[in-house]
Amino acid sequence: MHPDDSPDTPKHLRKSKRPIHSYSFHRSGTRWAASADVDFVRLMFKRDRHALVAITGGLDARDRRATWMTEPVLGSGLFFLDIDVAKPGGHSHEGAPLLAALTARLGALPNTLTSIGLDGGRHLVFRNPVGRKVVSRVLVDEKGCKLHGIDVKGEGGYVVAPPSRGRRWIDWGTPVADAPDWLLSLVCEQPRGVIESRTKRLAAGRSLVTTTGFPGRLLTLVKDAGREPSVDASDAWQTGDMELKVWCALRVIPADCDYLTWFRVGCAIYAALGEPGFTRFDDWSREAPAKYRDGSTTEKWRECGTVRAINPRTLFYLADRCDRSWRLVYRTMLAREVAR
Repeated sequence: MHPDDSPDTPKHLRKSKRPIHSYSFHRSGTRWAASADVDFVRLMFKRDRHALVAITGGLDARDRRATWMTEPVLGSGLFFLDIDVAKPGGHSHEGAPLLAALTARLGALPNTLTSIGLDGGRHLVFRNPVGRKVVSRVLVDEKGCKLHGIDVKGEGGYVVAPPSRGRRWIDWGTPVADAPDWLLSLVCEQPRGVIESRTKRLAAGRSLVTTTGFPGRLLTLVKDAGREPSVDASDAWQTGDMELKVWCALRVIPADCDYLTWFRVGCAIYAALGEPGFTRFDDWSREAPAKYRDGSTTEKWRECGTVRAINPRTLFYLADRCDRSWRLVYRTMLAREVAR
């Protein structure tokens, strides 16, 4: 339940964005006293006749029990894109132009249930994917830039919905759509276990030792396997090999990843190697034939060159999340190169 800002609403309930039952669990056992029980909802509106209707985002109770989430939140199984409009005397964020530019780059949004308020702001409704957590925050695009004017309302968030005062459905009866993959990659939290394990990669023939590229260094790695690091100070090296380090990191990052991760990898490679790094990016992308499309890497590579917010450390961070052993491989191969 949400306060009503109309003139006949008591003053203590006006101009507040907090729910009437803010963070209170005592009425229904859930945050904000959210409930799907009809009798309980009637009782709440009987006690607070000025309240508006709000819908919580996030996984529903059935999906929540099947995942890692145990918080006392009653999710609806939905998430929302809140498209803001500039308000006189308030914020100046316009979400519609940002959304239009985003869909022009990444793809159109499906037709889905949508509500609109008196100020023209819209709420686009999508199904929350099972087992994935949609984070409530300002939407971030594929380059990592915040799109102020578009808010995501998912886990821990809510929206005011019709038939609340001043809000109506634009297309009542339209089914709630599933969000496209590119949007899910922007709004969903990436769990640490989402990337396949090293054991599965080895079973699929993606061993570090058998992968093509840098064959001389791979032979060196096999030859030196199991040896202890040298204790002789003269054997220490201060030189790095960025191309080798990028190659080692790419060996543990699966190319069959979501779009956002794929784009971030491309930007990080460009930041590390510049234009010559395109071959590495293209060869790595080809390891996912189901997703690879001729010309797609060339087109995105030009865009990668314009991104300044992503540096090589992004690539190494992603590799660490997959398998930190790549660093040992890199150090071993680099030591042999320096010794030559």
